[in-house]
Amino acid sequence: MKRAPAIVLGGLLGVASLAPATAHHVGVFTPKDDDITKNFKDIKFASQAGRFDVALKLFDEGVVHATMEKFETELPRGLEDGLRAALKAKNLPGVELRLAIFLTFMTRDRIRSAAAKVREESLEPEQRRDHASHFGTPLVGRPNDALTTLS
Repeated sequence: MKRAPAIVLGGLLGVASLAPATAHHVGVFTPKDDDITKNFKDIKFASQAGRFDVALKLFDEGVVHATMEKFETELPRGLEDGLRAALKAKNLPGVELRLAIFLTFMTRDRIRSAAAKVREESLEPEQRRDHASHFGTPLVGRPNDALTTLS
């Protein structure tokens, strides 16, 4: 007889623990990983697992390195060399810091690109809303007003 309340309480706790997870779902667009994000995650996870040799190889042969070279003049000076040095020194905080700086740059670049698409005069309002919804900007009637802070 004493087990019944415990089972009921356990069941209620189990159901209650699901509520916070479902309450946070707001239908946000989550893009699929592209080559850059896949390589970024591989480098990060290999480093976190202590496999700095693998992370260094993934960096040297991957698209993150190629992208850093492509945007060398726009990225902070020494970011690429600093990441390589942190990987060689097995300095996890240094690796994570430089990857975070790179991710910040890529995010800013993608937001600017999306904002430019939304500002295209040739697009219909519905198309602008569709583009804007991919980066979480609510648009009501006048798309340029919502994006003035991004330029």
